[in-house]
This record gives sequence, C-alpha cells and structure tokens, in this order.
Amino acid sequence: MTRPRALALLVTGILLVAGGPPATRSAAAQPAPVAVQGSVSSGAAVLGNGVVERRWTFTAGQATTSSWRDLVTGGQWALPRSEDFSLTVDGRTVGPASGLTLVEARAGSVAVDRARPGAAGGRQVVLRFRLDAPRVEVTRSYALFPGSAVMAVGTTVRNESGSTVQIGDHALEQLDTPLGGEGEVRALQAGATYQLEHLQLHRERAGFDHEGEILRVDDGRGAGIFLINGRRSAPSTRAGRTPVAGGWRTWVGAQPQRELGMAPILIVRPQSQSNRILNPLWPIAGHVRRIGPGNQVDLGRAWLGAYHGGADAAPAAWVRELQEHVMPPLPGDVQQNTFHPFPDGEDSNERAMATVADAAKAVGVETLVLDDGWQGGPGGLAGDWRMDPARYPDRDGDGVVDFAERLERQGIRLGLWMQLALFHRDSDAFRQHPQWACAPLGLVGAAVEDYNGLGFWDLNQPQLRAHLLSAVDRILAQTHARELKLDNMTWMGCVGHDFEDMHDAWLSLVREIQRRHPDVVLQSDETVDMRTWPFESAAIGPSWFEDDHLHDGVGLVANHLYDLWSQAPWMPLSLVGLPALHDLPDGVSVRDVMPIELLARTTFWADLRKLGRDAAEVRWWLRYRAEHRQALTGISHPLTDESPLGEGWTVLQAGDGREVHLVAARQQAPAAIRTVRLRRLDPQLRYAVRDVRSGQALGAWSGAELMGPGLRVRIDRVGATRMLAVVAAPEPSGPPPCSSTRRVTIHLGTGGRRVRSARATVNGRRVPTRIVGRNGVRIAFDGRGPGRVRVRVQARTVDGRGQATTRRYRLCRPGRR
Repeated sequence: MTRPRALALLVTGILLVAGGPPATRSAAAQPAPVAVQGSVSSGAAVLGNGVVERRWTFTAGQATTSSWRDLVTGGQWALPRSEDFSLTVDGRTVGPASGLTLVEARAGSVAVDRARPGAAGGRQVVLRFRLDAPRVEVTRSYALFPGSAVMAVGTTVRNESGSTVQIGDHALEQLDTPLGGEGEVRALQAGATYQLEHLQLHRERAGFDHEGEILRVDDGRGAGIFLINGRRSAPSTRAGRTPVAGGWRTWVGAQPQRELGMAPILIVRPQSQSNRILNPLWPIAGHVRRIGPGNQVDLGRAWLGAYHGGADAAPAAWVRELQEHVMPPLPGDVQQNTFHPFPDGEDSNERAMATVADAAKAVGVETLVLDDGWQGGPGGLAGDWRMDPARYPDRDGDGVVDFAERLERQGIRLGLWMQLALFHRDSDAFRQHPQWACAPLGLVGAAVEDYNGLGFWDLNQPQLRAHLLSAVDRILAQTHARELKLDNMTWMGCVGHDFEDMHDAWLSLVREIQRRHPDVVLQSDETVDMRTWPFESAAIGPSWFEDDHLHDGVGLVANHLYDLWSQAPWMPLSLVGLPALHDLPDGVSVRDVMPIELLARTTFWADLRKLGRDAAEVRWWLRYRAEHRQALTGISHPLTDESPLGEGWTVLQAGDGREVHLVAARQQAPAAIRTVRLRRLDPQLRYAVRDVRSGQALGAWSGAELMGPGLRVRIDRVGATRMLAVVAAPEPSGPPPCSSTRRVTIHLGTGGRRVRSARATVNGRRVPTRIVGRNGVRIAFDGRGPGRVRVRVQARTVDGRGQATTRRYRLCRPGRR
C-alpha cells in the first residue's frame, strides 16, 4: 500500500533527486503562539489569543459578554448581553447586569506561580462589582494563556457590611448561547470506600440541572463549548441549561442548600453513597455560605472553552489546559507505598525499609513513600510531626536522617505520608494548644479509642497554620523528601467555622506549602473522604484514588479498569493512584495487571521483596514505561462504552497524534475479537501496530482506517489483558520518487492538530500554497530547472502553535507535461 504521507516532493513538471536528507526542524525556528491580548477601555474589554476571544460591553454600570468566539472557525457562541455569572445574596439573586454595579475594570498579566512555571505569558481581565444592600464586593478575574482554547475565571466575595451575609445558589461561569444541541454532563467521583459509582453521565436535549463538574454542548457538527466546574465533587456542585430569549443559558456553579454538611467518617456505612448529608427539604432550608463582616471567601474557579473537529476535541483542549496551566509539573515516577505491605509497626524502620528500597530499585521504582509509622518518639506524634529517631536515626548529627541520605545515594526519591488536618490526643501540639482543635466535633475522634485517638484541627486558626507550615519546613529539611502524601482531609465544621470554611482553609494551606516548596509533589488521598476530587485535587497534584475497596462480584482487574474508564477522557489517568499488585487474586497474573498500571500513577502496594519470578516481568514493564513515559500520559480515551464492571471488553487509548497505546481487557466476553475505533490520530499518517510485550507486528494502517473501520483486537484467553503500541511511521530520509505532477504536498508533523495557515518559499521567493487535509501544505512550482532549490514551509495550527520545516533538493530536467 502506498504510504499516503510520504514526503515525496512531487514537483511540477520536473524530476527530483534529493540533495540529502531533509533538514532537521529547529525548535527556535518555529513561530511562537500568538501572544494574549487583554485590554480595557471606557466602554468595553477584550481578552483573546488568536484561538478564542471574549468581549465585554460596559453600559451604565452593567457589564455583559457581547462576544465569545472560536477564532479558528469563526464560531460565535455568545448571544448579545450575556451575563457571565449570578449570585444569591441574602435571598436576592443578582448579576453583572441585574443588581450589581461595575466599579472597576482593568487588564494585566497573570501573576507568576513558582509551583507552576509552565503557566507563563498569561493575561487577565479583572472586573470588580458592588452591591449596595447589603454592601458586598464581587471580584471576577478572567485569565487566558497563549495557544489555549480555555479561559479561566475566579470569583471572590467580600462582605463590607456590618453583619453576616449569606450566599446561596451561584453560577461560577455561564454563557447565553444559541447552541441548542445535546448537552452532556459528567460528575467524576473518587474511588472512595463509600462511593461505589465513580461516574454520573447525563445527556439531555432540553433544559436540565444535574450534579456535575463538566458540561459540553455541541452544535450538531462537532463544534461547541464546554464548561468546567472547579468545585469539589458533591451533590451541590451543579451544571445546567435553562431557556432564554434566542437560545439557552448554559452554566456551572453551586447550590449549597442541597446539602446540610459532612457526616463523621465513623458513622458512614459502606452501603452509603457518600459522606455528604443531603437536605431532605430542598429547595428550602439547607446550608448557605456565611461571610462575616470584613471577611472574604473564594467561591472557586471555573473554565469556559471552545472546541471544533468533533467531541473528542473538547477533553483534549481541557487536558492540555489542565496540564500546562493548572497542575504543577510532575515527575511521572513509579512509586512504592509502604502502608499495606508494611503497616505502622516494627517493620517501619530503617533496617527493614533499606531492604524494601533495594528490592524497589531493582525493578525500577523511583520513589519510596513511607506511609503511617515514620513519625513518633518524643514530640513526634501526629500534630507534632517529627521522624522517630529510634526508627530512623541521624547518627552523624548532620541534621538529615541517615535513611534519607541512603536513598539519595541510590537515586530514589523519598516521600512521606502526613495527615496535617489531624492530631493525636497525646501530641505536644494538642496538649499545649487545645484551643486549636475543632470544637466540638474535632475533639470527638480524639476521645474514641476505635479512631486511634485522632481528632481534627480548626485549620482557620493562624497560629495553628504557622505551626503546621513550620513542621512541614522542618521535616522536609530533615529528610530531603520530595513528596508528601496528604491523607485524612477531615473537616465537618467547628464553632464559628462551617465545613466550607474548613475546606477553604485546607486548600489555602496546601497552596501555601506549594509556594514555599515548589519542587515538592503534593499527593492528595481521596480514598475515604472525597474532599477535593476531581479538579481541585488535580490542581494540587496526583491523587490516591482507590483504596482497594472492590465492587462485589467483580475482580481486581475490572475494578482498576473501571476506576480509569470512569475518569477518562477528562482527567489525565497519570494522576490516578491505584494499589498495584495488592492482593492479586488467583488466576490473575502480573502480566494481566501491569498494562493497566502503566496508564495510572504506578504505585505498588505489594512487598516487592517477595515477587520471585515475577520480578523480571515487573522490571520489563517498568523499563518500557520509562522509555515511553510521555506517550503514556496526557489524554486517554475510553474506546468501549460499556462499564468495565460488566462482562464484556474494555479498551482504553492513551495519547493521541503520532504514538498511542491501547490497553485491552477481555473480561468474560465470549468473543475473542473486538473492533474499536481509535481517536485523534492523523488520518494521513500510516501507523504500525504491534503487541508491546511480545513485539509481534500486527500490521499497518492509515490513521483514517484506524479511526474509521477501526482495529480488530484479538485476545484468546478470557480474563487476559493486552497492550498494543500504535506508532506512526518515521519520516523517510531517502531520495523521493520522481513525478511529473504540477503540485507538491508537504505534510507537517503536527501531532494531529489541523493546520490553519501556511506560507512557503522556494529559494527565498514566495510561492502559492493551499492547505490540504489536516496537516498538508500544497505548493505550486514554476517548473523551471535544473538546479538546487531550498523549500521552506511555515505554518500555524488551529491552537496557535507554529510549525516550520526546510527541505533541500537538486532538480533534474523537467519531464514531459
């Protein structure tokens, strides 16, 4: 089969003989993405970057969105005078054109964040509003980064009155739009002990109001908008659509009155769906946000994005925004966690952990996380946070524990488990400062033997926060730890502070740790409390997602597949921590499990010293993961619709563009073959497919074939898992074939992104061009020769990225026309 993407420079009426391989494309030669433009005038504001653009109109103290455009396609998604948000204050609903008065509008740069160095070059527009009765100030900050199709918005409310203000239902982001097609809402929930269903999915053609963090609306032709709700997963976190004149008001936000509060962990039963206490009287009564005089609350972030080119383009745009501008950079390492194989007893000590580190290093583990048990000794209980000198001594007195220095010599990163929200009743911190405890509920756990004597702090207290930050600074200095696993994020409200205040205090504490230690990874543990999943958690770092509490009647493989399938494609699966090799059931081999673990944040809960013959298998998979780490992260697509908790097939695709991987599992399906259609490949590239473990070549197909008719995947054994690599053929380096055609088509390596504009020169002289397909640039030649020519193509893709390439050729005599 002729390779459709062959870079055969088929020159007009001449025969070509290559004068050497194509010149290597220099990164420095690629055009930069369009800079973000943000400006404010007396009657308007604009924020755009060549990909998307938002415009506001200011009239008589009102501010409305007058335009929200996809600049690549020209799609206009906003109706005139669209209100961006709404807010219920003391029972009265107000917005930027209905009750609130615009008092300030300004534009500027997004502040640099040391923990997120990739989030540079952003611009923002800030709008400040005032409500006179009660006197409240609302500040909205809209941020956009170069090349992004997604705009972020944050909302803060400050109470400037003399009494407490109540905040009820509020829309964090909304747009009045002509889009009337199908709306899709997703709620992503963590794999917690008390949450059996991790995905809620609704598709509606009319108005709706659902729990969820993701809302996408399509125009019926593969283009539209999506909104992301940055609030934690909860029944009060909502996404909806309501009719307005000429279209629909599409929004994401919160309805706090749907909840009454949080249930203590001790009284939540396994059959319960969550530890939220629902309001049986909704829509009356229930919880509201209360802001005291002079205080300010952050209602959270939301994002609004545009997409085109099919529904898969929406999560692709979001995952890119999440990884480049929201998340801190992550090492993507393989971990050994010590909690289950080595509980907090005699095994948690320097001598035992040294043998664990040796076994972990031998198979390719990069980070050893000491879970509960490293703290202790005088002044070292939970709340004090000191490494137990009896278990982990510092013999040379240099201020760094010897075990940490041993790991550094081995090239292993050290991680530490901490539960900063909790304290032990015998800790020095609690004995000396009992007023720091959350009264009265935080004191209950400390008095209950079954809860290990643990209570929880009131994280709103400044002196307590200073103590905890100092403890983190000290323990990081003493251990050189590069990761903290933050567990037991417990809050249920205290006297003077409700559970929302505790939630906000926790997030601000974690962000302060990141500012002080930007090179330290913070991992959230969502397995019991589901406090910040999904996007608040992702903004912090990876998450311990699944505590190995399995659904009844299905095996470990199906459970782990379900955990990943339920979060794709909107969440990078490399953030999702699963208990690798923990309690493997009979009949399940390491080879059946490891392909799944490579998609997640690979974290071993098994004692790697006892792997035996399986050690070589684990070592092989981890070596492959290290060699293909970048291709295994980023966006993942579920290629099968049915839940992995059933008896069919599950196929997940990791990555897009030139290199992707498929993890396929045949659970109890009778058929040994399943055909799946791949996502977001380059239709003009030719892809070779091979079995990763055996290396067997399975064939080669074009991207169009793999996305159209699809790929037949065969697994002969029921219960087996297989990983396939789908890799685009490399650029040819030999002489291109001769041709007598009158046009030349050069295909650029754009990773599947569509080319928007192109410019070409031959020997420095501009020649006509035309874009062909997704990434082809057709060039017209004048047919003169012979001689040497230098062809240069510069192009820009739809997301603002630049592509450039140079080819040098020696022209032979013109052929017959």
